[in-house]
Formats: sequence, structure tokens, C-alpha cells
Amino acid sequence: MMKKYIPIGLIAIVLIVGAVYVFNQDRTADTSPESGQGQEVTVDPNVTGENNPPNKASEPFSWRDDQVKELEWEGKNGSWVLKKKAEANTVAWTLNGEEASAEDASQLIKQVRALPEKDRTKEAAELEQGISEFTLTLTLSDDKQLVYQGVSTSDQPEIFWLLPALKEGLAYPLKADDVKKLELGVSNIMNTSQ
Repeated sequence: MMKKYIPIGLIAIVLIVGAVYVFNQDRTADTSPESGQGQEVTVDPNVTGENNPPNKASEPFSWRDDQVKELEWEGKNGSWVLKKKAEANTVAWTLNGEEASAEDASQLIKQVRALPEKDRTKEAAELEQGISEFTLTLTLSDDKQLVYQGVSTSDQPEIFWLLPALKEGLAYPLKADDVKKLELGVSNIMNTSQ
């Protein structure tokens, strides 16, 4: 009597394993070079959609330092513009129209890039009632402009939030003290260049 049930049990197990295999085949993409699906894709963290879902662990800035052509800061405690001028075979920088060293320019760009904390984010739409603290506008070498807004909230005045100007995508926290240090550093550079 037991011998009749063993083949039926074995057949049931084979069918289940087969169904699992087929189900997993549908969920697994073909990433072979022939399929074209194994190619690298660039994802902008502030653009969402069917082919570009939000990435909570993404970088707030998707530009490289060497792509920066102009960096404009308009804040409550001052405004400044860092511009790259390409002349013949050299690159020169100005800060509010005054000559700035490449070292100072690089330091400012790196300091701006380091402001956001990447481990905590909020949906930018949650900060619609935020108090505007600054606007950051970057112009890249391909003339693409990226605009960000820094806002604070009354419940956490020690934290500013960096969000895309359209208030879509992710917002990244910045320490208000780090923003003050950046603004002070810019003032120091401008005072020494005069």
C-alpha cells in the first residue's frame, strides 16, 4: 500500500519544484550582453518614474566637481557666484567678479558637495511649508542648470533640508552650522582677494 503513495508524492514534489523554477525565470531578467539589459544605466536621484524609482540611498548631487561651470548661492547671510572662465589652455575662476584661486574654487565646490547627509532623507513634498534659507544654482559644463533650495522648519532650526527646486524627489538634511561655516569661508576668501 505504501508503494502506491511514494510515486504520487514524488510527482507532486517534482511539479512544485518545476513551478517554482518557471516562476523564478519570469522574475529574473536576462543580463547577458546579447540581451542589451546588462548595460550601465545612469539614474538621477531626483527624477522618479517607471524606469527610475526613488533610491533612498542615492547621492543628493549627481554632478562631478570638474563639470561645475558656475555655482551661485543666494542666502539670508549673503550671496555669491563662483564662475569658471576657460581662456586658451588655462582655467581661471572668479568669485563675485574677483579673481579666485583654483584651490579656493575647488575647496568651495567640495564644501558644497559635502553639506548634505546621505543617510537620512525625507520626501521633498513633506517640506512644502519650510522656511527658505538659501537657493543653490549650479550650471554645468553642458549648460544644464540644477537648482536646489535650502529650507528649515520651526521644529528643527538646527537642520536645513536640501531639496530640488520643484520640491519633487528626496530632501537631504544639512547642519545649519555647516552652512554658516561655508558662508564664513566664502567671506574670508572674498576678503583676502581684495
